[in-house]
Amino acid sequence: MSRVKACVLAAAFGTLIAQTAWAGDEIVVGFATAQSGFMQAYDKPAQDAAMIRIDEINKAGGLLGKQIKVVTADTKTDRAEGAKAGLEVLDKGAELVIVSCDYDFGSPAALAAEAAGKVSFFLCAESIKAGIPGVGPHSFSASVLAAVQGATMAEWAYNKKNARNFYRLLDTWTVYNKGICDGFDWELPRLKDAKLVGSDTFKNEDASIASQISRIKALPQEPDAIMLCTMMPGAVSAVKQIRAAGIKAPIINGSGMDGSYWLSAVPDLSDFYVPVQGSIYGDDPNPAVNEFNKKYKEATGSDPSS
Repeated sequence: MSRVKACVLAAAFGTLIAQTAWAGDEIVVGFATAQSGFMQAYDKPAQDAAMIRIDEINKAGGLLGKQIKVVTADTKTDRAEGAKAGLEVLDKGAELVIVSCDYDFGSPAALAAEAAGKVSFFLCAESIKAGIPGVGPHSFSASVLAAVQGATMAEWAYNKKNARNFYRLLDTWTVYNKGICDGFDWELPRLKDAKLVGSDTFKNEDASIASQISRIKALPQEPDAIMLCTMMPGAVSAVKQIRAAGIKAPIINGSGMDGSYWLSAVPDLSDFYVPVQGSIYGDDPNPAVNEFNKKYKEATGSDPSS
């Protein structure tokens, strides 16, 4: 996740709850998110950011004079458990249901909220379906569309890395992954002299992508850039195998691989690029992002991991 979505998310969250009508003595917000499994790496930094904002609102007197109460349920990075988690926080009185950072894993809880006539809010899902198209009129997401990321990375590699020959490698597992490559496919024909020299697919759970790598290495020359459309947990293995095969071409991806938490698995990785909404390293050109990073560390004891 992050992108320091944190700063963006905190602002979006405050705006969303402020625009919603509430009854009773308190406002109940439910987090149906991953407290375990690989999606925790995406959900936890965003949820921590939201909790910081909730704490600020409550300390300032609450929202419309009411304190915000938080209830939670663990989706366990499982779609069936996600639906149960959505129902659980609704049973606890949630009027706003916050769901996971991915459409495939967050939508079961969001659909439960929609069925109950409640607002759902994806922490950082980037599929076009994360919101009104894939859930309903009461659903929203805090993030940037996956297709925009794919298009942006194609243009960035073209302009900044002088890439003209691209290879497209799609992990078919999630709608998010497909969205990244959809944006890339849309942008590439608009870049003068840019061309696709090869395209392939794999599945996130594949232990080996040796056959796909062999096809890249069989090209007359190494591509100028590889558009890798994937996410955790299989993304790390894919990147590691590509570099272990001696392929040195720049790898571009979506923000699903943002963050520092996985880098130790691919020592000395270089020429790997993702789009982010903010830097977690204290060097963001926007002072508000750096200030939020400090606030995040004070509240959680560590820097944002993504």
